[in-house]
Amino acid sequence: MSYMYFGKVNINSNIFEVYNNPSKIGEILKYLFEAIDQEKRLKVDEKNNIWAKFINIEKDYAKQYISGRIVKIFEDDIETYDAITDDVSPLPNKDLAKSVPFFFDLRNEIVVFTTTNGFRSGKVIDYFNKLINSYSKDIKFEVFLMQNIKEIKEQISKFKKISRVEYTLVPPNSNKDDFMDLFPHDYDEITEIGATKIEQSFSTSAKGNGVNIASRLFNRVIKAVSMGYGIIKLSGKNKENAKLDITSEETAPYKEYIPETQKNSITEIKERGRAGIVTLLANREKNNNRLIDRKK
Repeated sequence: MSYMYFGKVNINSNIFEVYNNPSKIGEILKYLFEAIDQEKRLKVDEKNNIWAKFINIEKDYAKQYISGRIVKIFEDDIETYDAITDDVSPLPNKDLAKSVPFFFDLRNEIVVFTTTNGFRSGKVIDYFNKLINSYSKDIKFEVFLMQNIKEIKEQISKFKKISRVEYTLVPPNSNKDDFMDLFPHDYDEITEIGATKIEQSFSTSAKGNGVNIASRLFNRVIKAVSMGYGIIKLSGKNKENAKLDITSEETAPYKEYIPETQKNSITEIKERGRAGIVTLLANREKNNNRLIDRKK
């Protein structure tokens, strides 16, 4: 089956200035919108000599979205088989390519894309992140896959004992209140040191009961991860006492079905992606309302 994946584009540098002047978000995203083109070819992997670029770019100035393709350009040793001679011969191995269509909604700061063999969701997000940062002079972006909170909890239920939890989070784009929902006791200290990325780990001794993943802190972290503000990794033992490691981006990405015949179409990813974002945001609002009701 084929799926669409959703990535959250986070303004990482200068985020606390944005909290004090929310109109800056619009200015930053407008600059990015205008800067993105298909002229640039960026080296994204030095070791494996891989490049990436945007092609087939289309912009809608009224609706503030960009659609097109992300191309992975690489080298490989491949051959072709000739049935007449019953032999193989080498093919030119430079500028081989894999591409996937994408839809970038700048108003909601979400990018939607599909995948293909040899160009999976983690690499698409990585290359998209590097590409948009290459178009930005002073602002750094962090792009994370949005993750399915129900699936994260299902993965957590596989553990008999969690011995280590690691997470990486960036502050939400939206406003200071959302940041304080995540870290209600740490906002002043984090802004004082100027941190724009938070990486923490927690572990327990082998003889202990394990990390309490049901704690208020981890509930907030899991919610943030589902919204595309970071990732969480868990290590421990499953119910058969075998070692179990889970990374939320790999095991619980938020995704929606797309027919195999449509997954390579820019037009389809644009239409289905737009509808998918509406559904995603509606579900998020519904979940937030449930949380508010529980607090009353």
